[in-house]
Amino acid sequence: MKHTKRMLALLLALVMTLTLCACGGKSKSSAPAASPAQEANAGKYGLIWLEISPAYMDAMFADQGYKAKEGVGSGFLEPEDRDGWYVELKADGTGYLYLGDDNQGPVDWWKLDGEKLQFQAGVSVFDCTLNKGVIRAEVEDGFYIWFAAPGAEIPEQKLTSMQDYVNQLYG
Repeated sequence: MKHTKRMLALLLALVMTLTLCACGGKSKSSAPAASPAQEANAGKYGLIWLEISPAYMDAMFADQGYKAKEGVGSGFLEPEDRDGWYVELKADGTGYLYLGDDNQGPVDWWKLDGEKLQFQAGVSVFDCTLNKGVIRAEVEDGFYIWFAAPGAEIPEQKLTSMQDYVNQLYG
């Protein structure tokens, strides 16, 4: 139990550190011109869940010697205390990213090419997919944040808590 709590605390610290990279000072790059696809997909997308792969978790805890059990897939984590997280994409090609009171800021630009969405918030450029009102934003290889527009058809997914996912991987 002591190791699990320690792993959860380390994971939370890492997630917050990574997401803090997302929001920073104003970028020097300018926003590309808005496209019809941007106008059609502009809106506020709210958090639905986090996705974390076993390889991502193993990399986080490599110095502690943890290795995920074979056959355990990615964990789709309940939002828990991440109420209100969102990304807003404005028709003018800018927007706003909110990942908590201490981690928020403007989206300097965003562009869409088919289902491939890319946006810059602070110093970070996020590679995403946008399909039927659902965004899967890659924070780091093996760690994704999922957002959905109001009324979007959200894919069915069994969600778990971070504690349960850690127990599945290393319990």
